[in-house]
Amino acid sequence: MAHQRPHSPLLIYPNLTATDSDAVSGSEGDPAAAGRFISGRMVIESGHAFLETDPINLTLDAQMYDGNRWTTHSADQCTSVSAFRMDNDQEENQSSSIRIGEGTTSLPANPYETFDAGQHSLTLSAPGEGNSGFTNLTPLLNDQPWLRHDWTGNAQYTDNPSGRAAWGLYRGNPNIIYMREIWR
Repeated sequence: MAHQRPHSPLLIYPNLTATDSDAVSGSEGDPAAAGRFISGRMVIESGHAFLETDPINLTLDAQMYDGNRWTTHSADQCTSVSAFRMDNDQEENQSSSIRIGEGTTSLPANPYETFDAGQHSLTLSAPGEGNSGFTNLTPLLNDQPWLRHDWTGNAQYTDNPSGRAAWGLYRGNPNIIYMREIWR
């Protein structure tokens, strides 16, 4: 697929041409039958929990290009994701749960529900105390290529979105309430 900029919403209507058995033909365009076509993509945010005992909510966002910027497609009530891939430094290509330290995190029992107002929330379970780590979560859009985007900057709109859920990696010292460096 060649590099293409997202386009503003387009109105496209059919132009029908018919020829009967007497070789009489005609054509008609019907603006009343116009359909609206938009550029779309899916975005998944990253999330962080300071404690390994807290679950993380990640939001998937179905977006549309309105001619100026990407916005949540709030009229989207039908998009759904049929598969996810989970990867980290311990395991790859997991579909429902993955190891984090000595614990695991998993997707909810049915993460494949339909979007509501262009958004869908996923909750990843907490891996458990002392199990800091991360997982990259990628919705697999093989059956919905129109929601892929050029996330790698290679001029190919074939990349699935990816978000990261991280537990306890940036916690710091719990005994410090406030720390400041003085520069002179």
